[in-house]
Amino acid sequence: MLSVNEHKKIKWQLDNIPESIKGKPRQNLRTTLKKKLHEHELISRFAPFEPYLYQQFFINRNTNA
Repeated sequence: MLSVNEHKKIKWQLDNIPESIKGKPRQNLRTTLKKKLHEHELISRFAPFEPYLYQQFFINRNTNA
């Protein structure tokens, strides 16, 4: 989860990407920043996922009775 300052910093970085960065590196930077913001949004919206208890049982289907 991002703090308020980190969230503001990432939004500022997304809005103020330098003009010197062009092409694929610029696109990669934008996607990583957007992913961080999206992840923060999902974390703040939903509770953490906890899977149910799952146990495997061995069933011997080859019996010689």
